[in-house]
Amino acid sequence: MRRVLIVDDNADNRYFLASLLTSHGDEVIVANNGEEALALARATPPELCVSDLLMPVMDGYTLLRKWRADETLADVPFVVYTATYTDPGDRRLALRLGADGFVLKPAEPDELLRQLDQAIDRRRSDAASQQHAKSARREVASETEVLEAYNAALVRKLEQKMLQLEAANEELKAGLDERRHAAERLQRALEIERVANEQLRAVERMRLNFLRAVSHELRTPLTSVLGISESLQHRDGDFDDEMRMELTGRLAVNAQRLSRLLEDLLDLNRLLSGRVEFGSESFELRSIVDEAVDDVDVDGRPLTIDVAPGTIEGDRVRLVRAVANLLRNAVVHTPPGTPIAIKAGGDGSRMEIRVIDQGDGVPDELSNRVFEPFEQGPSAPMHQPGTGIGLSLVREFVALQGGTVHVEQTPGGGATFVVTMPVKDSEGQHAVDG
Repeated sequence: MRRVLIVDDNADNRYFLASLLTSHGDEVIVANNGEEALALARATPPELCVSDLLMPVMDGYTLLRKWRADETLADVPFVVYTATYTDPGDRRLALRLGADGFVLKPAEPDELLRQLDQAIDRRRSDAASQQHAKSARREVASETEVLEAYNAALVRKLEQKMLQLEAANEELKAGLDERRHAAERLQRALEIERVANEQLRAVERMRLNFLRAVSHELRTPLTSVLGISESLQHRDGDFDDEMRMELTGRLAVNAQRLSRLLEDLLDLNRLLSGRVEFGSESFELRSIVDEAVDDVDVDGRPLTIDVAPGTIEGDRVRLVRAVANLLRNAVVHTPPGTPIAIKAGGDGSRMEIRVIDQGDGVPDELSNRVFEPFEQGPSAPMHQPGTGIGLSLVREFVALQGGTVHVEQTPGGGATFVVTMPVKDSEGQHAVDG
């Protein structure tokens, strides 16, 4: 049974060598570095030392020099087993310092055992041992040459480590860059998903609002039309001429309401698909207001109209509908008996039409949202919610003719919707102030 000293700062390497040698009948002792190994060996000299080179406290080269300089250990076989010092110059230095073998990790078990046996056999040969010892001592005695070789080995190793560190740094940098890019891509994807989810929720909200509003707007006049029609069909003899006139009038009102709803929906679809066409003609500002008022039942609310003389150019039908929608919106959002006013006028560059109510008004945070399709103001009564597309049509009708619409707070409470339209000069161009 041989007594073998294993020197390595890596626990896995020590375990591998110990297991291999123990399985072949050797007695094994282990050390973490050269200093610890030298102390163990001096206390109880082994028959073989297998040592790594790159270790803390005392490296393998220093251990080898001290090993060969020690009278007790000078003739004990010493084999270098390294994965770090692989340059031919490293091998030459180790052999010059007196190593009996130089094996690169990882070696196959059989090959490693063979080289260990060869190192021991060489030491056991008397002639070879004496010659080797003299040579080793002679080399050790040349301290300057040894230090130069040792320093050269260290420089080579440092250069290799620097190159490895630079390569590792570049790889790490590339990995960090890729992670940053991946994080940015993920962030963009999450933002796209967030926006898409918001849009889906908005579409779903619009769909529900649309179904609720349109179902109400359809059901109410249809119920009235069906009820009056059945009454006239089955109970005509029960009604005098005056009652028949009232019932047919109510039929006409509800039919007009259905027609207006259908026209609003068709216009909204045309606007969203970009298939709407606008006419252009000159007309009196007062005529637009009058036609809009005739088209809306203000349900007994006091209505004040103040229109300054002036002409405007655009699509007459759609401007009338825009003003009518604003007036209808004022009726929906004010209690019965609440005054409503329409004021219109302008200067040489623009015309304004103001529809003023004294209801609950529109909060500032909703001043833009109320012009979105199927949106409702906070004061819309549950029994008369409307479709939520009237104001969106106003915005589109006005914008596509070069105008704007916005909502302001009415002094004292309420909402004031303001339509501003440009005035064209004699050559059809928009007039400019001053």
